[in-house]
Amino acid sequence: MAMTGLNWRQDKVTDRPSPLREVLEAIQAQLVLRAGDPTSDKMLIVGHSMGGNMLAKMMLDIVPPKIKRHAPGQAMRPPVGDLVVLLNPASDAASWTTLQAAERARAGFAPRENAISCNNQPDCPERANIIRWRKLYPIQQRPVYISLTSASDWGTLKNAGRKVEFDTATSQIFPFARSLGGYGGERNLTAIGHLLPKFDKDNTLLGLPEGTSHEVVVLQGAVTPDGARYASTYGNAAHPARAWCAPAHGWLRAARAPDQPGYLPQQNWDYGYRANPPEGQTKYLKNLGGPLNEASIQWRQGLYTRANLNALSVSPGTTPFWNVRALDSAIRGHAGWASYPIWCALNQMVLDDITAPGPSQP
Repeated sequence: MAMTGLNWRQDKVTDRPSPLREVLEAIQAQLVLRAGDPTSDKMLIVGHSMGGNMLAKMMLDIVPPKIKRHAPGQAMRPPVGDLVVLLNPASDAASWTTLQAAERARAGFAPRENAISCNNQPDCPERANIIRWRKLYPIQQRPVYISLTSASDWGTLKNAGRKVEFDTATSQIFPFARSLGGYGGERNLTAIGHLLPKFDKDNTLLGLPEGTSHEVVVLQGAVTPDGARYASTYGNAAHPARAWCAPAHGWLRAARAPDQPGYLPQQNWDYGYRANPPEGQTKYLKNLGGPLNEASIQWRQGLYTRANLNALSVSPGTTPFWNVRALDSAIRGHAGWASYPIWCALNQMVLDDITAPGPSQP
């Protein structure tokens, strides 16, 4: 189900479920949903722009209470369907930071505490809370709620000599319209995917642990017989040798798996082929596409901005809630989300068992 361009607004949380939630739950009641089971029904819910705002406000009613009741270490079931996706949502960042604050509170943090890592310091008073925060969900936790926004600030393009075709509707028009409507404060004026966490040059978090937490880019298509690359297009998708949308079973579990048994799940991971991964705390994995398409979609948990090329994510590595910045190779501008690569990647989340254990995984 997809929604786009709907002029809808809801700023107050009410006791009565929204009409949208009632409709979606009625549809779900007719389905048999079992994550990771290819024989079961699947329900992918997508909202673009103001349709994304509709879903964001609905999820704001559902998710924070669900986090508050969550049993740490247990997998969280999807609030609605298999996966809810926002595409360039025209919704305030507070709709997402409220979820992140709820996760922090569930781990035991006070409202203004911002520790996300001890950086190997032996004297770290926040260590117990950081460990609980990173262990809120197991490595087999599937994403249940993703926001994708075409963003402008990319450290990987620092010297690329080109402009990024980012979403100006949510990055520029949205805050202007909100200010005219009498709203104030960064979380209310900034759209979900444009609130960047604040770090110093040493990648130490300065503000609260909130805002964007993941990134996605499209790298290359499958290899042609002469060693070039096919474009990742709908036309090439019909040809198995040209398409890169191979099964992606187990990739997310492998990305999150600790380096040694008994250690915490990986915090900061990068799933996508990198010939020469930069040094740092990030764990890198090649794409599972195989020899024909080893470099295609790249999901990161962490941030690569112009100021910070390897900043820690402000969400736990196993969180089911992804606030994703998208490079224009994945989503171009406000409406350029109908691309074969991005739809392949989203459908892999639902159709494939992305948290299935591998031969050597727990």
